[in-house]
Amino acid sequence: MRGMKGRLSIKARVTAWFAVIMFCIATAVFYVMIVHRTSQVKADAKHSLEASVAGFADMAARTGGDFSEFDGQRLSQDRATLSQDETKPSQDGTVPPQNEDAPAQEPPDNPGGPSRGNSSSPQGGPDDGRFTGGKKPRTYAGGVHMAVFSEDGETLLGQIPFEFDEIDFQNGELRAVTSNSERYFMLDRKVATDSGDVWVKGVINISGALNAVNSTVAADYALIIVLILIAAAGGYFIVGKALAPIAKMRRTAQEIADSSDLSRRIQLGDGKDEVYRLAAVFDEMLGKIEHSFEAEKQFTQDASHELRTPVAVILSECEFALDCAKTDGEFRDSLSVVKRQGDKMAKLISELLTISRMDKSNVAPSLEETDLSELLEIVCDEQKELCQTGTAFSLNIEPNVVAMADSGLIARLFINLISNACQYGAENGTVAVSLKKDGANAVFSVTDDGMGIAEEDIPKIWERFYQVNKSRTNENGSMGLGLSMVKQIARLHRGRVWVTSTLGQGSTFTFTMPLGL
Repeated sequence: MRGMKGRLSIKARVTAWFAVIMFCIATAVFYVMIVHRTSQVKADAKHSLEASVAGFADMAARTGGDFSEFDGQRLSQDRATLSQDETKPSQDGTVPPQNEDAPAQEPPDNPGGPSRGNSSSPQGGPDDGRFTGGKKPRTYAGGVHMAVFSEDGETLLGQIPFEFDEIDFQNGELRAVTSNSERYFMLDRKVATDSGDVWVKGVINISGALNAVNSTVAADYALIIVLILIAAAGGYFIVGKALAPIAKMRRTAQEIADSSDLSRRIQLGDGKDEVYRLAAVFDEMLGKIEHSFEAEKQFTQDASHELRTPVAVILSECEFALDCAKTDGEFRDSLSVVKRQGDKMAKLISELLTISRMDKSNVAPSLEETDLSELLEIVCDEQKELCQTGTAFSLNIEPNVVAMADSGLIARLFINLISNACQYGAENGTVAVSLKKDGANAVFSVTDDGMGIAEEDIPKIWERFYQVNKSRTNENGSMGLGLSMVKQIARLHRGRVWVTSTLGQGSTFTFTMPLGL
């Protein structure tokens, strides 16, 4: 079966396993049925044989061993007596079952004289065992052949249907014998009479009943096999229908792999079973992969564009210095431009590396107990020197705001938001910085009174390289990565960051994070 996995489809393997399992179950069930029915047939035959032998032994004992006076009327009376006495113990304590001595079945007569016990004819002549009015009695009733023998094996009454050893008498022992491919149960009973001891022998053929059982079970077994095959064919069809969505999923995945078209979807519909839910999860995953791929593609294009400008300026200034610069002042001016553009590239590369590190979901920040109040005061002192001339700072920093944080990343968040307020604030305006505790959270906010942000631009400002005012951004050397980095830092600290802004009046950026882990 292992070697067939690569060659058979799932539905074929499922159907094959179903058929094999059902075949094994059916075989086991019918084996049990055969054993049970065979045991029942043997038990019934044994019961009939024991009852018949016990009844006939009682009758032989009452006649004193004289069977010559038996006629049809006397036999009828004796059988009536036996029927009434079936619940009484026999000489050996056996209680024969009721209705075992039913009226005898008449086989076709076979003319001839008396036959011995070693006759092989199961039918026999007038004296082959059946009691017949006006004739010497013969015994055959309920499928049981009865015969009476003397001590030396002489047949006194009846006949059995096969040859046997004349001295082969075993008192009270039930034996199974086979003759001419027929199977029999045989039981002997020794009876003491006035004229001496006699042997009562009973024989019952069980081959017919066993063959009937086997034939019935075989027919039932064949019918069950046909039903299993029909069920397997139906199961093959049903499994094929059930696996059709999976086949569609496989085809879609193969088409995506061949065409690199991440916009394709499985789209099985709104089913509620596991396969439909799996397809919905795959569609969601494909959407996220497509979004990530497009974002990465856009990021690469934007980064290339941002790097291309300073590289072009550097190359241009180098050419000017080599070809056109004549004085030390011109050389110094060119070197200043090269340095400024180099610093811009270094800053861009540093920010790209930082964002790349934060993008890895399996990289956790280095959390430690950090005094956010002290850290924010240091950042504000630095930003006052870097901010444009005339900008005033309004600080409202609650002391001893301590949280578990990555001090380097939180410092970067403070720097980016404050420098953003300085960059887009009004000339000679005010930048208001606030830090406080709010329950189990720390809340930081920075407000400027500058140009503000249009409502349609607010969702976009968190995207990499997005710039609301490109002309003003270029003047300050910004790459449009600061707010994207702020968003990532907030996520890593299980915090949130958002903005409220009114166009022409200014903006407020708010960051909140839990104080503890």
